[in-house]
Amino acid sequence: MSETDASPTAVGTPLAAPAAPLASDSVVVERFLRAFRAVAALLTVASAVVWLRPINVPGQNFQPFGCGSAAAPASDDLARLVCDGSVGRFRGIALGLIVAALLVLVVGEMLAKPLGRRRPLVMWALLPAIGGFTDAVTKLLLPIVVHGADGAKIRCGTPLSPVTDALVRGQCGSVPEGLRATAFGVLVGSALLVGLAFYVGGAVHAGVAHAGLAPAAATPDEGSGDSLTDDARADDARTDDGDLTDDGDLGEDNRDRR
Repeated sequence: MSETDASPTAVGTPLAAPAAPLASDSVVVERFLRAFRAVAALLTVASAVVWLRPINVPGQNFQPFGCGSAAAPASDDLARLVCDGSVGRFRGIALGLIVAALLVLVVGEMLAKPLGRRRPLVMWALLPAIGGFTDAVTKLLLPIVVHGADGAKIRCGTPLSPVTDALVRGQCGSVPEGLRATAFGVLVGSALLVGLAFYVGGAVHAGVAHAGLAPAAATPDEGSGDSLTDDARADDARTDDGDLTDDGDLGEDNRDRR
């Protein structure tokens, strides 16, 4: 047995090596958790701003008309007539931001551990995907309000359920159809973004795993078991060669004496 095999470093190094990836993985997971929580907090603040900010809409001759806020709308009859659709839109936007914040928080808590270490690109892609999803759904459900030449308000329904009256439909044009097409495009784009992140992240993960296997057999300085075994075999071979040489020398000495 060579001295290298008996070294305590050769025995201790392979056991201590797996500790480093575990520490780095925990750091990555914690980073994703904090990032998703921070985004959820920002969305909550944005929802509060939309809920509390004063609402002004164009009235007759496009003069601004105060409607209060989504939290406390104006209560007189004229305000209810002028501000009804606008207040509803702001309330829908605030609700959509709250839903987005909840989705970001839940997805971050549930997927940070299984995907944060293996598919980090997917985790980053989920943030804009969730934003696009909630924005598209909100636009599909919010009422559409347009204004005529004199500032008169024209209600066009929603992108999913536009008005059917021929006169009002003529004044609304193709606004509902345009918003509906945009919303469905954003939904498809959000799903495609997550799918591409899975595709690209899978290639990166496979490449890292492949690269992690190659250096293990090619780095004798790392103190791996393979390199130590090779050294032991070389020492044994040199010892055998020395024994053979000594036997040959003894045979020649015996022949000379005879």
